[in-house]
Amino acid sequence: MPYPAKPSSKQVTYEEASKTALDAKKNQDNERAKEKAKEEQKKKLAALKAEVNSVDQQLKTVKTLIDNEEFTLNQAKKAYNDYFKLAAPNGLQSELNSSEIAQLATLQNPITVSQNRLTGYKSRRTNLNNTRKDRLKQINDLVGANRKYQIDKAKSEKNSSGGPKKPPGTGSGKSTNNKGGAVNVKGQYNYNPPMVKSAYFRNGIAAQTLGQEIITAPGYESAQNSWASGKNSRGTIQMDKKFVTKVLKKKDPKGTTFTNFDDKLYGFRFSYNPTTVSMGWQIQTAMNPEFLASGDDEFVPISAGLLSSVVEFTLWLNRIEDMKLLSDQGLVYKNPYPYPRTITAKDEKELWKKGTMYDLEYLFKTLNGPHATFKSEMLQGETADRGWLRPAIVELHLGAQMRYKVRIQDFSVNHIMFNSRMVPLLSTVKLTCLRFNDSPERKGGAPVGPSSGEGKTWSGSPSPSDLQAAGYR
Repeated sequence: MPYPAKPSSKQVTYEEASKTALDAKKNQDNERAKEKAKEEQKKKLAALKAEVNSVDQQLKTVKTLIDNEEFTLNQAKKAYNDYFKLAAPNGLQSELNSSEIAQLATLQNPITVSQNRLTGYKSRRTNLNNTRKDRLKQINDLVGANRKYQIDKAKSEKNSSGGPKKPPGTGSGKSTNNKGGAVNVKGQYNYNPPMVKSAYFRNGIAAQTLGQEIITAPGYESAQNSWASGKNSRGTIQMDKKFVTKVLKKKDPKGTTFTNFDDKLYGFRFSYNPTTVSMGWQIQTAMNPEFLASGDDEFVPISAGLLSSVVEFTLWLNRIEDMKLLSDQGLVYKNPYPYPRTITAKDEKELWKKGTMYDLEYLFKTLNGPHATFKSEMLQGETADRGWLRPAIVELHLGAQMRYKVRIQDFSVNHIMFNSRMVPLLSTVKLTCLRFNDSPERKGGAPVGPSSGEGKTWSGSPSPSDLQAAGYR
């Protein structure tokens, strides 16, 4: 019995080619449909923005009408009351004759007309505000959908090009390693978002000294790179990478590493550089100068001089301008983009919710370490403000030649301005920093103690007892 004829290779090739062509056409049609939908979204977005602008103009007109009508109403009421006082000095209706009653009725007419107009204007204002709120919601929904489309498209192009894929476990920022392995922190620092461009000072002595250059928020990955090549920059307090690494490698009694920590590095960038910085040094009377000069114990300067020098300064935090552009849905107007660099949607919403306290969240994250953030029952959300400070080692960068390893002894906040939701918009922060002895040299020049540069040897890293004293368990 003959075997069935084997399909020819030419026939299989035609089928594969046909399927490939159909798939390509289908993909092409899908892309065209997406692009068409994207163009329609752009048109709708432009129409919605135009409608919002029109509503804003109408609201201004209605506000003017309301103000004028309220003035007219007050004048009409004053005329009525003045005549009534004149006709009835004792304020009794029985004092009025028929002609005076008729005159009062005549004076009442403009009051009634004005009140009716005012009611109509206020109703119109309410409708316009509702329309504006609805259109802004539609705008935010469209912007969010467009952002998701761009992200999905980028992922698709990256996967189709065979680019490197993100290793598992690096997307959440939380580590779940509980097998006693080494724990590392990410190299790039996360800073509090900058202010809007309009909030940075453009006039005054400082601006003239800098040649009218506005110091906004440089996009460096670590404050060690600030003021590079003589460029202007802003001060920063950030985690000490070596100290944080020591904390994360510490083991609990069961021999496993911490199972819940934030593996990101955090820093607090100043909104404005401080105008004054107070620094002080103290002598150590318990130290024998002759023994110290002999060089027999090079560790004496570290132990005796620890935390005896102080750096104090006051900072301003300003989120007044931000609140004009933010809502509970995030940034309302994104063209032109108001910030010096792109901030995340989460930052936008948190700034609207917390104001200057959101800047302080980054300071609390920096000072309280990888285990700082927790869910607060009172705030009904996450915060790093535990009501107290851990004595962590942090980096203080005040200038190109003013960089120190410090411990924040205390800081106090004075909220100066709030909005109607009691969200602080303008605040001052006073910090007191205690310095660590920084890199004295042994005989032969080998460094001892904390180093001021990343990547250099720091043989003065905290011991397990130091970590326990710092509150890390």
